[in-house]
Amino acid sequence: MIIFSTLKSALVTKSKGPFFFTCNFSISPKSLINIFDAFSAAFIITFRFAEIDFIKIDVQGAELDVFKNSESVLQSVALIVTEVEFVPIYTDQPLFGDVNDFLSQKGFVFHKFLSLQGRALKPTIYQNNAAFPSTIMWADAVFTPNIFELDKHSKNKLLKTAVLAHLYGSLDVSYHMLKVFDDAAGSEYADQYAFLCNKGP
Repeated sequence: MIIFSTLKSALVTKSKGPFFFTCNFSISPKSLINIFDAFSAAFIITFRFAEIDFIKIDVQGAELDVFKNSESVLQSVALIVTEVEFVPIYTDQPLFGDVNDFLSQKGFVFHKFLSLQGRALKPTIYQNNAAFPSTIMWADAVFTPNIFELDKHSKNKLLKTAVLAHLYGSLDVSYHMLKVFDDAAGSEYADQYAFLCNKGP
């Protein structure tokens, strides 16, 4: 299985304004796109990867631009974990709704948030902690192939999604992917998986 993750680069963006306790940087999201495009193209060509199975991405507000410039890569992806924002932390950045809309058009569906992060509005400080998440501002979001359109995906992709979903604690998704695989292949992986999960360590 191919695991492909963007680098969490030091090249980050300028904070939108003085309303939240955030850090200020000086590079816009757009400047990251050419860097990512060149990196991903060279990476795929160098290692002769025909397909990418998994994307984990955090590029400080430029995630949607990266996805738009990587549409051919998305066709084979079994799971996406991406940072998303709910308020505009960076200048002219897309928010969760924009990312969700685009990925849904590409055959993915939002599954869950792994973490919810935020800050308090200035000048309020909760519990002597300037990073207290009174206002939820960003999170890591998990997207899976659309569970209502799994007939469009290969059996191989179903198995990869099952494995990756298990790693992120989504046992229901893993079971569902295996059940759809079983229905197509005449196997019994879903029942075996359920038995092992119920049995425990």
